[in-house]
This record gives sequence, C-alpha cells and structure tokens, in this order.
Amino acid sequence: LLNDLKVNFSRVAQASREDYPSQLSVSLSPGRALGAISVGGLPQLGSDLVSPIVSAANTFEFIDNLSYQRGSHTIKAGANFKRQQMNGRFDALINGSYVFTDLTPFGLPAFTSNPSLEFFLRAQPFLYLGVDPALADSTRGFRQNYTGVYLQDDWRVSPSLTLNLGLRWEYWSNPSEASGRLANIPNIATSTKPVPGAIWSGVPANLFSPRIGFSWKPSVNGKIVIRGGGAIVRDQLWSNLYADTRFDEPYYRALQYILPSFMSRPPSVASLIGFGGPPSVIGIYGVTYNPQFPWYGQYTLNVQRELGAGWLVQGTYAGSRGLHLPRTGEANPQIPALGHRLNPALGSEVIVVTDAQSSYNSAQFGISRRFAKGISLQANYTYSRSIDDQSGALPSD
Repeated sequence: LLNDLKVNFSRVAQASREDYPSQLSVSLSPGRALGAISVGGLPQLGSDLVSPIVSAANTFEFIDNLSYQRGSHTIKAGANFKRQQMNGRFDALINGSYVFTDLTPFGLPAFTSNPSLEFFLRAQPFLYLGVDPALADSTRGFRQNYTGVYLQDDWRVSPSLTLNLGLRWEYWSNPSEASGRLANIPNIATSTKPVPGAIWSGVPANLFSPRIGFSWKPSVNGKIVIRGGGAIVRDQLWSNLYADTRFDEPYYRALQYILPSFMSRPPSVASLIGFGGPPSVIGIYGVTYNPQFPWYGQYTLNVQRELGAGWLVQGTYAGSRGLHLPRTGEANPQIPALGHRLNPALGSEVIVVTDAQSSYNSAQFGISRRFAKGISLQANYTYSRSIDDQSGALPSD
C-alpha cells in the first residue's frame, strides 16, 4: 500500500509593453501612448494593436494517488483539485489605430500611382480602430476550479493475460471573475448586445472517461505478445480561449470608424465621425456561450514477435479521433444578399466555437537486433494520415 500526496503552487507572470510607452504629441488616443498607423505597402508605424498585456497566473493544486497491490490486482485511485487565478489586463486597440489605403473605390480621386501613400499625405484615412475611453477597463481576475478523480485496476488474469481497466471523472467550473465583471453574447443570431453574467450557459457534469487495455501472450513459449487499448481523453477550454470576453460591453467598447476624420491631436469619440458616419461596435475576440468540452478517442493495437538470434519485429496500428475541438471564425459575417451582417445589431464577432474535428491513423513497423556487449540496432517506419478542420484554436497557432 502506497500513498503519494502532492501540494503544488506555481506562478507565471508576463508583460508586453507598447513600443512607445510615453504620451506623445502624436498620440492617437487621449492620455495614451502612441498607437499604430498603417499605410498600404509600408511597414506599420508606432506600437502594435494588442499591447499592453500584463498578466499573472496563480495555480494551487492538490494531488493524491493511492496504489494498492494484492494478489493479481494492482488498484490505483486518485484525486486532483486545482484552483486557477488569472489576473491582469489586455488593452487591445486602446491606443488607437489609423489605416490608410486606396480610397478610389469610395469615389475619392487619386492623382498618383501610389494612392495609399497619397491618401496618408492628404490625411484621409480609411479606418480608425479604438476604444471608447469611458468603457476601457480590461483588467480581470478570472477564477476557475478543476476536479478530477479516477480508479484503475491492473488485473493479471493469468500468466499470459493482463487487463487494464480504468475510469476517470473530470469537472471544470464555469469561470468567475473577482469583481463580477463577466459578459457574453447568448445568441449571435438574435442578441442585440453582450449580456452581463456567466461566460457559459453551463458546464457538463458527466465527463466520464473510460479506458481499457490488455497484454496477451497467445503462445506457450511467449515469443508473440499482443497489446491493445483504447481510452477517452479530455481536454479543457483554457483561459486563453475565454478570457477575451473581457472585450465585451458593458465593460469594454471597441469601436470601428469607416472613413473617419483625421485629427491633429488625440481625438474624442465624437470628433472621429467623418464621411462614414457613426462608429460600429466590434468584438475583438469572444467564445461561444454554449461550449462542449473537447475530447479524444485514442486506440492502439500492437503485435511483437521475437525471432531467433536476438531479432524482434513489431507492427502497430495507432489512431485517434478528436471531437468538439476549438476553432476560431467570424460568427457574424456580411451577407451580400441582405446588404448587412447576419445580425445587423452586432458588428464583426470573431469567436471561438467547439465544433472542429480531427482524425489520425497510422501503421507503424519496427525491427530491432540485439548484439553482444550491449549493442543494439533499431529501425522504424510510420505511414500515417492526419486530418483536421483547424490545427489550432486561434489564428496565431
């Protein structure tokens, strides 16, 4: 009987500052550092759009594993509890950004062969991205708990057969925030704005993950061994996917102006309104209100055959199937036939959804030879195929 108890604490802090942190006479937003100026065909001037980012994550973890060996059974049981604190700010677009490009499609004439640079020199921007100064608080203290318990039995049925049987249960809590500043869009098609409250409509309590495996020697001499197994393996929706709901109203208001005015001093919200009219609210990144937690089915079958003179050959089939995997896309696209977005009450809404899939199948072959004096040689070959809808949850992946 053996019990292993662990209590862990970890802290990860990081910061990404603006390239020009001081307030300058050419700042694009009142009281802020220099933002970004983009001119078609030229490198971007100023700071990037997503800084500053300042965060510190604390993880408190309790793990207990119990192993009990009796007769032909080795029984293992354990529990894992984790408390996560994600604190910090992510001030995307807060320093403002002007975009200059060719405006001739809007009926504005150009007199040179470089219209993007020409309209920059004429101070006629195509786009301004920024944040309403009255709604610019991105600081959040997200909190989330994890609980996992498992039971497994490695059962030696006979000298030639061993079974591995296990079951795990996991639960991730609905994220909370230290000051209650949470919001999300319940229905992209019908909602008129983000609604304060829980990020997700709910979290599942039935995340059971069975697993089974075996090892079998069908021959008396034991030169052939067949091993196989299958399991359901769970993944989480980590804070990098849901923390960008910090950009939702009523706590943060990102704005997009088409054909705005160009100001010689830090502009106000009203002074930016130009030919394109009032601004539209945009969602920087969001997450689905009704997620399903991702999981993978993993399975393998392996046959080993010992030959004479130290030779060993083996063949393996290994595969996996992923379901409810996260991916990112535009959830409120422009519909040309309608002349507006799918939901005209909302602007662009790029969100993380959990409907992606993946599959992996492989045939693996190997041969090895043991020589005297501890020398061995090994050769392997794998033929595989991997297919997925999106290889990472975010475009930066």
